Amino acid sequence: MAFTVTRNDLRLAARKLSFASPEALPLSFTLGGRRLRGVPAEFSPAVSHELVDAGLTLTRIVGQNADGLELRAEILTHRDFPVAEYTVWFTNRGQAPSELLTGIDALDAVFCGADPVLVHGSGDDCTENSYRWSRDPVAAPIVLAPKDDGTSCSGAYPFFRVLFRDQILTAAVGWSGTWKAEIAPSELGVSLRAGQKYCAFRILPGETMRTPRMVLMLSDTGDETRAINLWRAFFRARVMPRQNGRPIPPKLCLHVFGYHGAEFTGSTEDCHLEGFRRFVARGVKPDLWWFDAGFYPCPDGEWYTNVGTWVEDPVRFPNGLAPVGELCAANGADFMVWFEPERVRPGTELDVEHPEFLLRAVDENGEEESNRLLNLGDPAALAWITDRVDALIKKARITCYRQDFNFPPFRYWRQNEGPDRLGALENLHVQGYYAFWDELVRRNPGLFLDSCASGGRRNDYETLRRAVPFQYTDVGCGDHRLKQLQHQQLFQWAPYFRAHTMSWDAEDRSVVDEMGFFNAFAPACTFTANPWDSEESFARARTMLPLWRKAAELELNGDFYPQMESTGSWEDFFCIHFHEPVKNEGFALFIRNKECPDESFTARLALDPDEEYVLENPLSGEKKTGTGRDLALLTVSLEKRAGCVWFYHRLVRA
Repeated sequence: MAFTVTRNDLRLAARKLSFASPEALPLSFTLGGRRLRGVPAEFSPAVSHELVDAGLTLTRIVGQNADGLELRAEILTHRDFPVAEYTVWFTNRGQAPSELLTGIDALDAVFCGADPVLVHGSGDDCTENSYRWSRDPVAAPIVLAPKDDGTSCSGAYPFFRVLFRDQILTAAVGWSGTWKAEIAPSELGVSLRAGQKYCAFRILPGETMRTPRMVLMLSDTGDETRAINLWRAFFRARVMPRQNGRPIPPKLCLHVFGYHGAEFTGSTEDCHLEGFRRFVARGVKPDLWWFDAGFYPCPDGEWYTNVGTWVEDPVRFPNGLAPVGELCAANGADFMVWFEPERVRPGTELDVEHPEFLLRAVDENGEEESNRLLNLGDPAALAWITDRVDALIKKARITCYRQDFNFPPFRYWRQNEGPDRLGALENLHVQGYYAFWDELVRRNPGLFLDSCASGGRRNDYETLRRAVPFQYTDVGCGDHRLKQLQHQQLFQWAPYFRAHTMSWDAEDRSVVDEMGFFNAFAPACTFTANPWDSEESFARARTMLPLWRKAAELELNGDFYPQMESTGSWEDFFCIHFHEPVKNEGFALFIRNKECPDESFTARLALDPDEEYVLENPLSGEKKTGTGRDLALLTVSLEKRAGCVWFYHRLVRA
């Protein structure tokens, strides 16, 4: 079975997602007290079209009113997917501040259909409530919005679906700050409004503000599994960042975590070089060498109190990070290094030498916050941090830049905005964040990015166009029930992410057990042993990692077939299934959790009923051969706290 885009999908999108004209653009805003829609005639809009490639058309709509306020919309129409996406920029070309601009709805439209049901999620807020999903009939207005902390995924997920009886709308909000979406019943179906949550500002001369990027996909039929996989196919083809122009392959990540200090604050040049070589000698070779927080001077042994001084620690790294980067390059491995550029601590280089780049705030008790926010909306601050990080990337031969963000910026924006500037600092900061990443990639061909914000608090569409979420959450990295819940949803929306092989419920947590590997079957994986750990962990890794890699390839290139609804409970019987239609092969992973009362589970495999297949459990050696019709229902029995994986391929007879 294969999920392909049909003519009906494209016709439906052409009718309902055709935004390439001034009056059709589903934008609304209030300017000087007047509510306006699209790009109004008073802006004298001009329209141009550009064929980007065989599957993509870019439409630009540009206009300017008598006061010099310019509107520029860029609409991408995907000719090979039923998808439209767009962004709008407001630029003040005049000599005085603009009229007050409020209530900017980047999306304000009605979508027709019967029996609408909203499928939406809680995002990642660093608690066990993360990655929870709800299905709500749209009988009354439903508001989606993250917490007011300034991150885009804390408390609400900026990806959602509206299920109609005979079609499905999939939507994404590309905004790495505060956003809001309202889905309400209408006479014909639902009305949908979305945009930056707080915006009531005058735009200063020469200044540009922008809307979130809005992304909409329509699939013809009410088949949710089909909609999930059309989105996955679109995301893989058009959204996911690439490495050297090619899709990012599965990555086995290795490290020397916790060497004589918290995170990597005690690590040295010698321990990285020796650690890398020990892994290779023990038969586990990294695709990516992971260097997290702490390459800079950390005299107090804490990684977080010293961010803001972005230089290599000369004591631990007398030759800088270059020797580590060179060893990685010589072995065909990526070198990842962690940064947190937006947070600046007291007494660090940026705090002392460039206080003008920083925003300060007070807490609810009137006490000054210990963190400062590097103001990425300030061109001078943006240029400084870009040059500094770029120089380190080049010097150390870094091929994966990892950015973290561990405190809420919302208070810093609000407390520093003057009259008639609500949301302005946020808007400029978010634009600077995108510009920073784009410039690093432009200056360093082959560089790819990893997004982290205390886990997955900032993994919206615009971020995921630029970065992969290796650390999609800080909660439950070794908690199998939570990882299963998280993975089931991530496979539907953001096909590339990473998991750890930790087992927090194991009797001996110093050894990586089989359950740790089964629950780390994600497109990227960290083998969480250190290079000096026991042979038991490494022997198991040499057996399990080839199975993980085979599954990871299928996860990245295949279709996802949800088998059950994970609840995040130890009583779940967990199962995932992927089928790669071109090669006609796939796998099913089964895990019985430690308190699951059910001894067995039956998966429905996406096999062609008339083809012959071979199914194999590589750990037990069991095999099954037969037609897809006979093998489509695969029942597996397991002991408690156990797992297995079955791979299959089409049988080709000579």
